[in-house]
Amino acid sequence: MKTAKLILIFIFTLQFLLIPFVAKPVHAATASLFLSPSYGSHYVGEKFYVMIYVSGDASTNAYEVHIGTSNMTVTGISTGGSICNLYPSPPSYTNSSAFFQCGLPTPGYLGSSGYIGAVVVKGNSPGTGTVSIQGGSKILANDGAGTNIISGLGSASFQILPPPTAAPTVTSSTHPNQDKWYKKSDVSLSWTGAGNNFVYTLDNSPETSPGTGSPTLEKSKTYTGLKDGIWYFHVRVQGSSGWSETTHFRIQIDTTPPLPFKPEADPKENATSPPIIAFAAKDETSGVDHYEIRVDNSAWVVVSAPYKMARISSGEHLIEIKAVDKAGNERIGSVKVTVKEIPSPVITKPTNGSFVPYTDELLIQGHSSPGDSVEIFLDGKKIAKVVADKNGNFEFTYKGLLKRGKHTIYAVAVTPANIESRRSKEVVFALDPQAFVVIGFVIPGVAIFTSLLTAIFIFVLIILLLFFKSRRFKKRLLIILGQLEKEVEKDLETFKVDQKAEKKVEEDFEKVEEEIAGKEKK
Repeated sequence: MKTAKLILIFIFTLQFLLIPFVAKPVHAATASLFLSPSYGSHYVGEKFYVMIYVSGDASTNAYEVHIGTSNMTVTGISTGGSICNLYPSPPSYTNSSAFFQCGLPTPGYLGSSGYIGAVVVKGNSPGTGTVSIQGGSKILANDGAGTNIISGLGSASFQILPPPTAAPTVTSSTHPNQDKWYKKSDVSLSWTGAGNNFVYTLDNSPETSPGTGSPTLEKSKTYTGLKDGIWYFHVRVQGSSGWSETTHFRIQIDTTPPLPFKPEADPKENATSPPIIAFAAKDETSGVDHYEIRVDNSAWVVVSAPYKMARISSGEHLIEIKAVDKAGNERIGSVKVTVKEIPSPVITKPTNGSFVPYTDELLIQGHSSPGDSVEIFLDGKKIAKVVADKNGNFEFTYKGLLKRGKHTIYAVAVTPANIESRRSKEVVFALDPQAFVVIGFVIPGVAIFTSLLTAIFIFVLIILLLFFKSRRFKKRLLIILGQLEKEVEKDLETFKVDQKAEKKVEEDFEKVEEEIAGKEKK
C-alpha cells in the first residue's frame, strides 16, 4: 500500500513539475465527471447509491473528486469495482460531503463510463435533494505532464417524498395464526392502519390487490361458512402519503376429518405375542398430523405407524387408532384382537379375611406357571416383580410400613413373550397390632379384648344378681345389659372383628339375658 501511494504521489508530482516544459497540444483534450442516476424519486430516510463516473476523449490516470449534498445525508461510500487501484489516501465522507483521490498506472483509462466509486445517501425531508461534484475536483491526463483536463462537473437531483403509508395490520380472533389450520368455517377479521379509508377483498389468491375503488370506513369483517382450503384477505389503507401497499392475511380452514381407514393387526386371533398394528389414513385438505392408540377404552397415546405393542393381556381386546389432521379433526378406526389365555397366579399367603400381626416384614407367597414373571400389587400399587420357580412357586417379602386396618393384594402373571394374565383373586387382610400367634394361629387382639371385657361384665352382673333379688333391680339390670351390648357391638364394628368372634360375644349376651329373665320368673 505504501508503494502504491508513493507511485501515485510521484505521478502527480512529476506531471505538475513537467507542465511548464511541455508544449501545448494542438487539440485540447477534455474529460468530465458525472453522476448516475442523475434524477429519481425516493422516500424520506430511504438509502440509495449515487455512482461517480469519468468520461473523456483522452487517456486519464489520476482523479480527485469532491462531493457535496443538499437536503441529503451521506451514510457511506464504496469503491468496489473501481477503475482505480492506487489510493494516496483512503476515501472519506461526512454527513454532507465525500472525497475520493485515486489513480491507475499507464496506459490509464480512456472511455465514457469509467467507474470511480459511489456514495450512499438518503433524503432528509420532503422536497428536493441534490448530490453534486464540487469545484476543486480534477481529472489528470495520462500525457506525462499530468494535465488537468476536467471540463464538466455532474450533479443529480432527486424528489424526496414523504414516508409511504404503512400497510394495515390484520388480526383474527377465530384464525389468529396464519401458519395453522382451523376447523372453523366462520372467520372474524379486524384491521388498523394509518388512515380511515380502506379497501379489502377475500379470495384464494395470495397476491391479489384490492385496488383503490369504493373505500370504506369498516375496520372489521366476518365471513361465514367458508369452504375448506386456503383463503387470503387483502386490505389497503389510504394515508397522508397515498395508498399503502397491500397486506395479505392467510386463513387455513379444514372442517373435514380424515377419510375412513381400517387398521390391521398381526397376529389377530389367539395371539401368543403382542401384535403389530398397521394403519394409514389420508386427509385431503390439511393432511394427517399424528396418530393415537388406545386399548379397551384406556387413555389415548400418541404413536407412529406401524406400532408394535409392548405387552397385552389375555382375552379379547378392542384396539382403536385415531387419525388427527392438522386442524384437529379426528377419524377412528378399530380392530379386534384375541389373545391366548394364560393362567392367573394364585396368592396363598396371606389368606383372604385373615389377620396379620404387626411386623416389619410381610411375607407374600403364591404359585403361577413356571418361568412366568409375577407382578404383585399391594393396595393397587405395584410393589414387586418376581419370577416363579420351576415348580411355579413365588414369594416376596414386603418391608414397607403398613397402616393398621384392611389391605388388598393381587397379582398378574406375564409370560416371556409379554402376554399378561388376568388379575388373580384379590386377597383382603387386616393388620392388627394387638394380634398374636398361638400354636400357628393368629388370634385378633380385639377379639381377646372384647371376650375378656364381656366375661368381666357378665361376672359382675351375676354377682350383683345374687346380692340383689329385687324385681325392679333386675329390670334395671336388663336395661344396663342392653346398653352394654350395644356398646360392645359398636366396638366390634369399629375394630372390624371377624364374624366368629362377633357371634361368640352375641351368644354370651343372650345367655346372660336368659339367666336374668329366668331368675325373674322364679
